[in-house]
Amino acid sequence: MLSKKSLDILTLLDEAGELKEIANKLNLSERAIRYEIENLNYYLTKFGFDEIQIISRKVEKPENLNYNTVLEYLNKENYTYSKEERTDYILANYLFNSQNLKQINLEENLNVSSTTVANDMARVKDVLSLNKLEFNSYSKDFEYIEGAEKNIRRYILNFLLEYLFITKKYPGEIMVKEVIENYFSDIDLNYIREFIKKIQEKIGKIISDEAYKILTLYLLIMIKRVREGKVLGEIKNPVFITSSDEFKIISVIISSLEKNALVKFSNQEIMAFSEYVLGSHSYNFDYSYYENWIQLEILVNKLIVDINSKIDTNILGDNILFEGLLNHLKPAIYRIKQGIKLENAIYEEVLDNYPELFLMIKDSMTKLIHYLEVEINDDEIAFVTIHFKEAIDRRAEKALKNVIIVCGFGYGSSKLLKENIKKYFEVNVVNTLPMHKFEEITDFNNIDLIITTVPIKEEKIPVIHVNPILTKEDLEKLESYGLDKERKLIYLEELLEIIKEHAEIKDEAGLIESLTEKYKNKITFNVENKKHNLEIILGKENIYTNLTFDSWENALYFGGEVLEQKGAVSPDYVESIINILKTHGSYMVINEHILLAHGRNEDNVFETSMILMTLKDYIEFPNDKKIKIIILFSSRDNQEHLNALLKLTELLDERDLYNQIKDLETSGEIYEKILSLTEEN
Repeated sequence: MLSKKSLDILTLLDEAGELKEIANKLNLSERAIRYEIENLNYYLTKFGFDEIQIISRKVEKPENLNYNTVLEYLNKENYTYSKEERTDYILANYLFNSQNLKQINLEENLNVSSTTVANDMARVKDVLSLNKLEFNSYSKDFEYIEGAEKNIRRYILNFLLEYLFITKKYPGEIMVKEVIENYFSDIDLNYIREFIKKIQEKIGKIISDEAYKILTLYLLIMIKRVREGKVLGEIKNPVFITSSDEFKIISVIISSLEKNALVKFSNQEIMAFSEYVLGSHSYNFDYSYYENWIQLEILVNKLIVDINSKIDTNILGDNILFEGLLNHLKPAIYRIKQGIKLENAIYEEVLDNYPELFLMIKDSMTKLIHYLEVEINDDEIAFVTIHFKEAIDRRAEKALKNVIIVCGFGYGSSKLLKENIKKYFEVNVVNTLPMHKFEEITDFNNIDLIITTVPIKEEKIPVIHVNPILTKEDLEKLESYGLDKERKLIYLEELLEIIKEHAEIKDEAGLIESLTEKYKNKITFNVENKKHNLEIILGKENIYTNLTFDSWENALYFGGEVLEQKGAVSPDYVESIINILKTHGSYMVINEHILLAHGRNEDNVFETSMILMTLKDYIEFPNDKKIKIIILFSSRDNQEHLNALLKLTELLDERDLYNQIKDLETSGEIYEKILSLTEEN
């Protein structure tokens, strides 16, 4: 009988010619490989193929041997399914065919005994247990998978991600895929794809291929489970979800999907799907900005500062790094909390290429990750490592050739590939797209080159296929096309120091503005700007004590007026904050009794500023929160506040700032306490 081991040898014949090399790749002895080849030859002869030859320890593949053709000859009479194949086949049947399932069917289809199936069932139960699921039964002959509906759907989603987007390599995989496709055969997949495209257009976001798959699969699951009368439990954060534009848009257009699928979705279902859309890995990711926003900014800044202290290159002030890490970690946290596995993991490749940097970042993240209350796995850390590697190597861009980048690996990989290409070559990256969006392009008049990680057939424009992490061969291919090499970024602070040595600057602010505008892709900044340290941005004059208000809204109106009088914000800034807090308020309460409030600059912030207010009595806040201290700040560019914010949260977490200042009477006392704790820290 043939097995997975036999087929693994077949797949290696094209890339490995030495017997020893095949043995090493499969972690087997050369004797075991010889035995497997003898067994293979027996069946290859029966199938009409020439035999595999071993001559002087070299393995020679017959010219007429084709792997896919061999697959067509395999069946339960000549192929032994592995334990893993049997386990997944049983799981697929319980997930997608339980109504018609009997153990005798499993025994017949897998060509094994009842004892073998019983042993396999023990492994199946272990797998389910790890996913917070279990078996239950209506009767002796009918078992089914039971658990929280959310957990069942999550497990089905990961199961589908594993099987629906693979190249069929083993008979077990083919069998599982057939079960899945039969289960979903009564759903119009093309209509679901069009529905997701409609959502994408309405919300004005480009969804990555990774997220596109997840949303497609979740809709398939949602339709089937609702048809079967399986309902979701309580949805977390309903106010946050229902107030989002995504939920509002989906609620309006969902009726078309209901009509096509012959099903009616509850509000809970619409919220659950909207949450997946909110958490999708977008190519211009700005979803869930306020969820974990404070913890994320703190983590990213701490991480950059920590890594910067351990390497020779100064990466402080690299806005591409900061934004890239934020944009990766937002959906990463969502994926981890939802139990969604990261597709196209690059952990092993990163560990092989950048082991010291990876371990350095893993060590730093392990120390800092408590801010997020999740465990970041090695696959996610690998992507973070690439962001830092790119920051270390960063070079500026100079437009020469217009390039489109096509990547099927999601926002993080696409962003990194773009920066990697810009690091080495002077190109104008016109767009970075997932495959399904690239296929919609009809006008290539302004495009000189397509760089892609996925197979593309395009006759009009040169196409260069590369790896997500550029190899030496990739660089040679790109250079052979004629792309010019790139130069490094310049730190603005260093440039100003040189200018000051040789000339008198009459208008430094005007000079900075002109330099950054003229050379915006050549200049970067150092974030260690003392002007925005905590003790300066939160001066004694910005601290107000023992205030009394009848509502948290009125407290913010007071704070908003203070910022307005300082010339930091316009009158509508505080209104935007109140609207944000009504929607996302619970995410802005830290240390139980501290409200840390701010909004984004929508042309209503002119200076970075911060005020601190202590209240005489607690104020009631939504979600049963009681507020004693309010910190309100504005950020001119969503960057300048970070040093002060980082220091403030360190004092709150590590020095118990709340209890040390909540009962102090004067602004001077509070300021001196903050100053002394800052110096001690």
